Amino acid sequence: MSGNGRARAGAYRNNHLVAHEALSHSGNPVLIIGTLDFAQKWVCAIDYSDVQGTTPELQSRDALIDSGQADDSGLRLLLPNRN
Repeated sequence: MSGNGRARAGAYRNNHLVAHEALSHSGNPVLIIGTLDFAQKWVCAIDYSDVQGTTPELQSRDALIDSGQADDSGLRLLLPNRN
C-alpha cells in the first residue's frame, strides 16, 4: 500500500486502448472485460456529490494528470484500500 492509504493495484490510463486493440485483432474479450471492470470499480469508489470534495479526491489519485504524462511517469489510477 502506498503512504496515502491507497492500494498498489492499479491501471495505466491507456490500458483500454490495448484492450480494444486485442479485441479487434483477436476477438478475445478478456482484456477489455478486465479493463472495464477496473474502470467501473474506480469510478464507483469516488464520491461525486460535490466539486469541493471530488476535486481533491481526484488530485490525490493522480487522476487529473495528462494520461500520456502519467503513463510515461508510471502513475497508475489506483483503487483505495477499503478494508
